[in-house]
Amino acid sequence: MAQKTVGEYKQTDVSRRPGETERAYAVRLFKQADQRMVRNEKLAKEQGFEHVLSYAYAKAQKELAGYGQSRFNAKIPDPDKDPKLFRAKLAIAKEYLTAPTSTKSGIVNVYQNKADVINQKYGTNFNWQDMGDFFESGQFQKLSAQYGSKTVMRAIGAIHSAQVVDEMGKNTNLKVDDIQKEVALKLLRSSTVKNAIGLDKEQAGKVRNAIRNASDWLDASETDIEDYFND
Repeated sequence: MAQKTVGEYKQTDVSRRPGETERAYAVRLFKQADQRMVRNEKLAKEQGFEHVLSYAYAKAQKELAGYGQSRFNAKIPDPDKDPKLFRAKLAIAKEYLTAPTSTKSGIVNVYQNKADVINQKYGTNFNWQDMGDFFESGQFQKLSAQYGSKTVMRAIGAIHSAQVVDEMGKNTNLKVDDIQKEVALKLLRSSTVKNAIGLDKEQAGKVRNAIRNASDWLDASETDIEDYFND
């Protein structure tokens, strides 16, 4: 199978080779995954990549820890004696190796694209590091699980729109529903979001008031960005 190209990022081919035994296949992927983990650990020491271990690496480590391990190539289960554990560990390795955020080029490519789209749509100033930290953060994951990623993105748009306020801290053109308002107010607690949009403490306070006073629904044309982030 040929590698799938996404911009400059090439997704790792994790398909089984002709004539390769199941165990040999797993050993090859486990070794490859361990080597990538080492590269991730080295990458985390580079400027701008300090949080790389909280991306795909963190998820893989958490899943491996469930089996009392921190590396793939340690204690390889026998596919005949313990097929359930063998396939579970193999699935973790495949997911890690195909995750864009397990590689330097993938991290930059994925989050730079998302940052570019959001910045163009809403006039924000997210860089790929901010975007990566935000999308991989516990806050984004929690809010997305509770409200859906589309609603979170609408709320970010509302925060940006709410910057245009009068001296009373109101924006009569701002329209958000109660759920978007709730999410936006929670997002305003994030220093990453505030920094990317360019809000100091005073501005954040005005935006918070504008959102609290807003009503109705966002216009449908303002939400065409949603599908890009629904992944």
